[in-house]
Amino acid sequence: TCLLVRTSTNVVLVDTGVGAGGEYGGQLLPTLRTLGVQPQEIDTVILTHAHGDHIGGAVDAAGKPTFAEATTYMWRDDWDFWTTETNLKQVPEWAASIARQKLPPLAPQLETVDSEMEIVPGVRAVAAPGHTAGHMAVEVKSAGEHLLLLVDAALHPIQIEYPEWYSALDQLPEQTVATRRALYARAVDTDALVLAFHFPPFPSLGKIEKLGN
Repeated sequence: TCLLVRTSTNVVLVDTGVGAGGEYGGQLLPTLRTLGVQPQEIDTVILTHAHGDHIGGAVDAAGKPTFAEATTYMWRDDWDFWTTETNLKQVPEWAASIARQKLPPLAPQLETVDSEMEIVPGVRAVAAPGHTAGHMAVEVKSAGEHLLLLVDAALHPIQIEYPEWYSALDQLPEQTVATRRALYARAVDTDALVLAFHFPPFPSLGKIEKLGN
């Protein structure tokens, strides 16, 4: 579930899906066009981490940035990890090959983030390491309401009830659990509507309530 945010000043896309060319993916641009949004209208792209289902659509089949007019934001730790060959040799080859293909073309339009900050008015980058070294959550504020995008800090709804249940895909398991607890508390404190990238069914929205501990 990629997220499009239209503000009074910016058009922001959070994550880009798998991209075209494989068995899955390729639906992002057609879906945007049904909303009346052309790729050149997007001025801000936030890539929450460098797994292929989040960065795949950022670069087209010709190796060019899909959103050529956009500034692209990634957490610095994630960019540094996934663009360093010694690190890529330690991860599965499918993940490394996607990073090698998709990240270098984005370098000229890249801005890295290393602390919680407002990327555009109303859209904030939130540190959420664990799933990857520089995994990022995103908070959107508008008219007194909050949306908290967990992205892959939780991969399945059962990890809301059992935050200690981590996945084999979580690069830093202990950090993942600590990050989840912090994000869940943030969602409760702000009464945020919560969105998760992989939760079924679409649109993967809900609220988090605290029960006991």
